[in-house]
Amino acid sequence: MSSPAVTDLVADVCSALKAQYQLLCGGEDRGNPPLVHWTNDGKPIIDLWLMGYISGFYDAASQSRGCPFELNALELIFCVFYGEEDASAAVAQYHVVRMALKSDSEAAKLFGFDEFEEGMLSGGNELFEWLSKKIQCPLKVYKRYSGMA
Repeated sequence: MSSPAVTDLVADVCSALKAQYQLLCGGEDRGNPPLVHWTNDGKPIIDLWLMGYISGFYDAASQSRGCPFELNALELIFCVFYGEEDASAAVAQYHVVRMALKSDSEAAKLFGFDEFEEGMLSGGNELFEWLSKKIQCPLKVYKRYSGMA
């Protein structure tokens, strides 16, 4: 990562996400909502909504602080919660989804990439709502994976 400001940003994003994850686990570190499901033949299936939410939350946080969006910082956030293998798979899929959405959004929706876009908007909007004190704390991950949504 390029600066101490980005390092601090990553730490703050991880802290905010961890609070939601702990709610899902009753305050204990018993696991996070899975980002990657591995098939029997070793192929990753990414939870596109969750990948989008985390990337949107991070992107909004970087915008709010005037920091650049750094892909290696996003990968570090994934790595903190999911380990290196899942983080690498998520970043690889992130590239595919972003390129597909840029080039042909209708085709991207056929592949289900609109789930990523929905998650990204949810994460980004929730961060800005939290910063502007429209909500008390970010809870969309908790609500989605606890069955409250």
